[in-house]
Amino acid sequence: MPRLQYSPRTQQIAHDLAGIILPAFQRESLDGHTTEVMKHDSRVYDALEADPRAKRTLERVIQETYNEHHKYIAGAKVVDTTDRIMAAIGGTMELLPAYGTFARFLLNLAEVAPKLGYAAWYERKSGDKGAFWHIAKREALSFIPYLGTIIDMKAIYLERVREHYLTTVADRFIERMNAIGGPGPVIDITTTDHPATYVESSHAERALAAALQERSMPPNTTVASAPADDIGRAISSILLLPAPDTTKR
Repeated sequence: MPRLQYSPRTQQIAHDLAGIILPAFQRESLDGHTTEVMKHDSRVYDALEADPRAKRTLERVIQETYNEHHKYIAGAKVVDTTDRIMAAIGGTMELLPAYGTFARFLLNLAEVAPKLGYAAWYERKSGDKGAFWHIAKREALSFIPYLGTIIDMKAIYLERVREHYLTTVADRFIERMNAIGGPGPVIDITTTDHPATYVESSHAERALAAALQERSMPPNTTVASAPADDIGRAISSILLLPAPDTTKR
C-alpha cells in the first residue's frame, strides 16, 4: 500500500508549531537572522536602507558569526526544551495535595546545577559578560511556587544567547561597513572573478592619492593635471581590473 505523506506546507507549519512549543525544534535560516538583526539594531536597518547592496556584507557577517555561536544556540535550545518539559511536570506536581509543592522544589533543585553549569560555560566561552548572574537570578525566581513554573516556561537561555549573538553580528557589520567607508556609493564587483564584494568610492580617492604620491608630485597637484597613466592605473586598481597597457600608443 502506498504511504500517504503530508504536503511540504503542512510539514512546515507542523515544524514551526513544534518550534514554538519546544525550542529544540526551532529552525535557523539566513533570511530569518537577517530580519532579526535589522529589528535588533536600528544601525543595521539604516545602513541597508542607505545601500541595499550592503545586505551581502551583512549576510557574510551573519554566517561567520553563526559559525562561532551555533554551539551556544544549540545548547540553549536543549536547556530550554528540557526546562519547559520539566516545568510542565513540576506544575502538575504543584496541583497535587500535600507534598506537591515540595516535590516541585526537589525537582528544581535537581536540575538547577546542570543549567547553571551551562550558563557558566557559555559566559566563559562566548565572552557574554554578566550572562551567568543574569540567568542565576532567573533560576532563583523559579523556586517560587507557581510563579517558578511560568518562569521555566520562558526560553531564558535562548533569549540571552540570541541577544548576545545579534549584538555581535550588528557590531561586526557596522565595524566592517566603517572600514570600507560606510554605506554610500559603491562599485559592485560581485560579478567579477575577484573575491572582494564592495569597494567604497572613498577608496578611489585614496588609491589616486597613492599613485600621485609615488610619482613625487607636488602636494597641490590636481586630478586634472595628474598624468593620465597614473590615473588609469589607480582606477584599474579600484575596479580590480588589469592595469591599462600604456606601452602601445
